[in-house]
Amino acid sequence: MLVGLMEGVEDIPGTARFAGIRWQWETFPEYLDALETTPHAIDFGVQIAHGPVRAYVMGERGAKNAEPTREEIEGMAAVVGEALDAGALGFSTSRTIIHVAVDGEPVPGTFAARDELRAMARAIATAGHGILEVAPAGVAGEDDLAPAKEMAWMREISAETGCPITFLMGQNSSAPEAWRDMLRLADEARAEGARVYPQVAGRATNLLFGFEGVSPFSRYPSFLPLMKMSFQERLPILRDPAFKARLMAERDPNDDIFAAIIADPWDRVFVLGDPPDYEPEPGRAVAKLAAAEGRDPRDLAYDLMLEDGGRAMLLWPLLGYHDGDLEPIREMLSHPGAVVGASDGGAHCRVICDASVPTF
Repeated sequence: MLVGLMEGVEDIPGTARFAGIRWQWETFPEYLDALETTPHAIDFGVQIAHGPVRAYVMGERGAKNAEPTREEIEGMAAVVGEALDAGALGFSTSRTIIHVAVDGEPVPGTFAARDELRAMARAIATAGHGILEVAPAGVAGEDDLAPAKEMAWMREISAETGCPITFLMGQNSSAPEAWRDMLRLADEARAEGARVYPQVAGRATNLLFGFEGVSPFSRYPSFLPLMKMSFQERLPILRDPAFKARLMAERDPNDDIFAAIIADPWDRVFVLGDPPDYEPEPGRAVAKLAAAEGRDPRDLAYDLMLEDGGRAMLLWPLLGYHDGDLEPIREMLSHPGAVVGASDGGAHCRVICDASVPTF
């Protein structure tokens, strides 16, 4: 379950996890012991996550987002408390519907009620250290009304328990000014005694499209067989005009959040370039380039990704670039109530590369 969860949410191939992880633990303290015996060149901090806690205490019901009993909530809080006592930095949870396991199931905890979240916060408060970290509903613009609702429970639970809460925040294109409201609401919450902190990124959160990794066409029927091939095997097929023509006549047949997000992104997709340009001119969007040539944006995008021996990449700033510059990012970074740390460094092996955030 955990491998499928991370493969779906974080784009870390399950094959790599099955081959690379030695499952030497059951409890969180045993997990820390296993980490300690693993040679490492860098320091690391660990959190205990909602997904494995729910599955451990509730079994398949927890993994499938069933509502817990009072006894199960107490059991989850005990596991979290044990982890904090052993050295966990905090507890993390995700509530955005864009986070789904490889089987399409929303991650465990996505719909957790306040009683469940309150119990986790109390465990942190009882431990005397730690933080509750949230990827909130609506963060990617999937629900414009969700952010204010999320702030309401975070504000209430933090004020009640004293537990600090940090939540992922960025600018999305569905409600491009909502981040200003969230900054204001967080300021108001702290003024009234809650410890609520927006967690912001060092640059825009970008999806990367390319034929060597994942492209907007990867789930098209004709493309699916190519996903099982190596890049070297895939490239000659991609260069075949007949294959391209067949692909251009298709669409993503899936009816899910990803199909909706990627349906027509071309007015916000750019050539990444080498060196990468993380603040491209709005006029260089694929849609505008295609319009100038009288072409379908998908047709042009296909050709652009075939450049550089099929390794050229397209950049889609998903969060933080609605205005065509990084001024909103600068404002978030400069805000005295925000903390820096939001990134996907180490995850999303094919569609995101946030390792450059600190140097950027």
